[in-house]
Amino acid sequence: MTRTISPLLAALLALALVSPLASAQTAPNANRVSKSLGGDPKATGKLMSKAELKACMKRQDDLQAQRTALEADQAAISRDRTAVEQAAQNLVTERDALMKRSEAIQALNAKYAAQNAKIEDFNNRSKQFADAKRTGPTANAQAIELNREKDVLDKAGVALDAERATLAAESDALPDAVKQLNERAVSQASDAQAWNARNTEIRAKLEAQEDARRDWQLTCGNRRYFEDDEAAIRAGK
Repeated sequence: MTRTISPLLAALLALALVSPLASAQTAPNANRVSKSLGGDPKATGKLMSKAELKACMKRQDDLQAQRTALEADQAAISRDRTAVEQAAQNLVTERDALMKRSEAIQALNAKYAAQNAKIEDFNNRSKQFADAKRTGPTANAQAIELNREKDVLDKAGVALDAERATLAAESDALPDAVKQLNERAVSQASDAQAWNARNTEIRAKLEAQEDARRDWQLTCGNRRYFEDDEAAIRAGK
């Protein structure tokens, strides 16, 4: 007797034959290796598609490039800070030197004022002695003492003149030196303000970059992807 298969049974047999093939098509996914961009083997985020992975990889590269540029800016501004601070210290050193020169000149002027007061007092007493026209031993002793005082005053005057000669060049140059120092101080203050502005700007960029990194970690770094998708993207596929 000829045996036939009913259409329904034939359909069931066809499904039975096809189903192993369907299982064979899904099997590769079970063997595909996945990992996360954040490097966390326990990442729990949603599995990324290839397109999502590509976008996240680009954001990661962009963030790293920004970070590298900001680190270079930080290094540059750190070097500039050293230069600005050294310039400020140089100004302090020069200011102190000018103050010492100014104090030396003021001290000399005070010595001259004291010397002039002694000379004036000596001249008054000498005139009184001369006008009195005294004679005798007491007058002779007074005359000797006046002569001794004159010698002391003359020697003090010579010493002061020598000191003045030493300070004369510095005294003449002092006004210009002070003017130049003040001009440099204004310039240095401007440089310091510019540095502060740059530093504030870089700090703001660093904070924004850190916010972007955290956002990337949440939206990309904590999600898994297939390694073969990454390899394909890096190969330009």
